[in-house]
Amino acid sequence: MANVIPAQLRELYDHWQDDNADQLQINANIMRDAMRAYAPIPGLKQVMADRTGDAAWRNIRPPLMALTPAQTETLRTALAQ
Repeated sequence: MANVIPAQLRELYDHWQDDNADQLQINANIMRDAMRAYAPIPGLKQVMADRTGDAAWRNIRPPLMALTPAQTETLRTALAQ
């Protein structure tokens, strides 16, 4: 997750004793929880493809497989919430 949400994790790291630390942790957990339904590498590569607009991020070597269109939409919806 540190490759995908580094700013959020750095903020949590820097402010882990602040009053808003619980909310920062919840925010970091949202992304992690949304990704748990998928194999880590295909899920993270899909997130990077969406962020960069570069579909080449979805290239994955066997035996792994890219997320299906349905999985991609489900992941996008979960992350948008």
